[in-house]
Amino acid sequence: MPLVNGDLYSIAISATDTYGNTSPLSATSTGNIPYPVDDFYQYYRSQGGSALGCTSSGAVSWMALAALLVLLLRKRRSRRAGAKRAASAALLIGLASFSLAAPARADTTEYNGADLNTPSVRNDRRLFFALEADRYKPQIDSEKDLDGATPYQDIFGHRIPWRVQGEVSVELVHLRYFGSLLVGGSIGFWQNIGKGIFAGGPNQGQASSDTTLLNIWPFGVEGQWRFDMLADRFRWFPLIPYAKAGLMSALWVVYSGDGSVSTVSGSTSSGKPVAAGKGEGWSTGYTTALGAAIALDAIDPGISNEAYLDLGLQRTSIFAEYGWTRLDGFQSGGTLILTDRGWRFGLSMEF
Repeated sequence: MPLVNGDLYSIAISATDTYGNTSPLSATSTGNIPYPVDDFYQYYRSQGGSALGCTSSGAVSWMALAALLVLLLRKRRSRRAGAKRAASAALLIGLASFSLAAPARADTTEYNGADLNTPSVRNDRRLFFALEADRYKPQIDSEKDLDGATPYQDIFGHRIPWRVQGEVSVELVHLRYFGSLLVGGSIGFWQNIGKGIFAGGPNQGQASSDTTLLNIWPFGVEGQWRFDMLADRFRWFPLIPYAKAGLMSALWVVYSGDGSVSTVSGSTSSGKPVAAGKGEGWSTGYTTALGAAIALDAIDPGISNEAYLDLGLQRTSIFAEYGWTRLDGFQSGGTLILTDRGWRFGLSMEF
C-alpha cells in the first residue's frame, strides 16, 4: 500500500531469508511522516516553467538527421575501409602523436615514387572525425515564464558537468586558395545530478535526499569551412582556422528519485494547478563556432607518413573553439531552454 503524504507512520522491520525464515520485528520507530518531493521537472513546472515535453515532437528532426547522414555516407562507399580503421588510427595517435620520444625507425617519405611530404601527394581527404568536450550549463533559468525563479540553480547548484560530442563529416571540396568545405552531423551526451526539493512539510523548499537526473542528447547537422590551404602547402605551418554553423535538436529527459521519467498530472505536489506534462522532450535551434586546429603531423613526419600508408590517416589535429548554441525552439515558447556558449576542446582525424 503506498504511503500517504502527511500521515503519521510507525515503522518496524522484519527480514526473511532465502529459506523462508523470518526474523522478529525490530524496535518500532515512531513519528515518521512522509512529505512530497519535487524532482527537477516538477519543481521547474511549479515555478512557472512552460515546457510540457513530448518526445514525439522531435521525432521528425531525428529522422531527418539520420536520413541526411545515411545519404552523405552512401556517397562515399569507397571510403568505408578507412572509416572501419578509425579505432586503430586512434590507438596509433595515442601512442605516437603525443609521445615525447619516439623510437628509432626507418624514415618513410615515399609512396609509389612520390615524396609524401609534398602536399600534392596527400590531398585526397574525404572523411573528418572529431571528438570534443566542454563544460556545459544550459540556460534553463533564463526562461521568461519563470519570472526570475531559478529552478535549475536550486536543484543542481553550481555543478557544471562535462559534455562529450562526436562529429562525422564529409569533406566535399578542397579549394586551392580558399580551403575546404565540409558537411556532416554530430551527437553528444551530458548529464547533471541534483537533489529534489521538498514540496510540503516543515522542510518545504529545501533540498531532500532524493536524487533527480537531467540527461541531454544533442544532435546536429553542420557545415564547416576550414582554411587548411597553408597547412596543406607547408608542413611547418600547422595552424588551421575554421568556422562552423548548423541546426541542432536536443533530446532532454528528467528522471525522478525512483528512476522513472518525471510527470506532472494536472497539478504540482504542492497542489498548484498546472497543465499536464512529461519530463522529456526536444529543444531545437542552431549552433555556430569559431576555432583553430593545430595539425600534429609536423611533430613527427615519419609517424604521420606511416599512418597515411597503413591506415589512410591524412591528418591528426588538436583544436579549441568558442561556440554559441541557441536551443530555445527559435523563441517559440513552451521549450526547455538549453542555450549555452563557451570553449570546447578536442581531437580530430581526417582520412
